[in-house]
Amino acid sequence: MRGKTLTLWLTGVLLALLCLLPRPALAIEYEVFIDVDDEDDLNELLASDQISEDTFNTLIELRRRGVDLNEASREELYSLPNLTYEDVDRILAYRAEAGIIHAPADLAAAGVLDLRTLGSILTFIRAGDPEARLTATHGWVRYQTAWSTQDRGVPPMVMQARVTTLRQLTIGAAGFVTRQRPGPPVWDPNRDALMAEQMKPRVNLPKAFVQWDGDKFGVIVGSYRAGFGQRLIFDTTNRYTPNGFYFDDAVYRPNQLGQICRESAGELPESPCAGDLGNTYGIKDFRWRDSQRGVA
Repeated sequence: MRGKTLTLWLTGVLLALLCLLPRPALAIEYEVFIDVDDEDDLNELLASDQISEDTFNTLIELRRRGVDLNEASREELYSLPNLTYEDVDRILAYRAEAGIIHAPADLAAAGVLDLRTLGSILTFIRAGDPEARLTATHGWVRYQTAWSTQDRGVPPMVMQARVTTLRQLTIGAAGFVTRQRPGPPVWDPNRDALMAEQMKPRVNLPKAFVQWDGDKFGVIVGSYRAGFGQRLIFDTTNRYTPNGFYFDDAVYRPNQLGQICRESAGELPESPCAGDLGNTYGIKDFRWRDSQRGVA
């Protein structure tokens, strides 16, 4: 018995020592190792409950804005998935030594990151040329739609566009075709109640912005998000370390079906959705979050 007790005691001490050994600490802890190529892969992770909606929104925003290896701050590099604090320190040290990172592959060639880690963050990073011509212009346009066998009529749609020029000027917008949003509410004095037109296909342009992001100052006109105080004071940005104002053209794709008919009875004796119609499911509209609008 004494020998068995001694063995158990030594095993416990060994496990405690192993727990005390230093391990690489991830700068940002996500639920799983993030290895995706596009937004569809992120949608699959969300649909399979491998990541939370907060993580999904954070990674979508991170991918859409991109992290420039030549200009990113330490905090911005920390937000990249799968990186440890040591990885970020090596990236910053290599950037200071080399002066410019011409391509993400430079990080693997110099031994800064291993191929697996670099491959997992490629969709989130870019290596812009600080000496690029002032008139260099680039951008993208993205159209999305969705459909199910139960849907009739116009499907939900969304179109996004973003253009960057003059190095620091970015213009963007996101327009939607929705079917499940009522019209704007108006006050009906005869009924002493708010009234709205019934749900039908409508065109919406809730996101549009112009941003100038200079070295010494920046300004955004249109839709934007803001965050301060490490998300403790105010935050609508989906960033882990927000500190300022950011343009907003985020779109959220439906991953589940929803009820096609969603009308209550109101003043009618029976809801228009009574019976089988109330149990018919189809694709939901694309969503957006109402953020701040104005000048920041």
